[in-house]
Amino acid sequence: MFIFLIIKAAIIIALIKIALILSDQWIPAGIYAAILFFSGLFMGHPFLSVLISSVIGFALAAIYFWLLTKFEGSGFIFWLILVIGLVIVFF
Repeated sequence: MFIFLIIKAAIIIALIKIALILSDQWIPAGIYAAILFFSGLFMGHPFLSVLISSVIGFALAAIYFWLLTKFEGSGFIFWLILVIGLVIVFF
């Protein structure tokens, strides 16, 4: 279980870095949704539930990465969004 959290943290941090470098929320949100989709299928979950959760994950990730790119130079607000998003992802 602990190794799963480490891998998840590395993926989220890498996607945040990609979003900030590209100033675009769509590419990291798509990568996140693809990871959700293929990991769900790999774990043997039903296709329809994996598809629905991936679409919802894509929408939420796009909003999160958009907020991060919008408030990138804002200091406290940026860090607040970053921390709240990471807490939500891990729990």
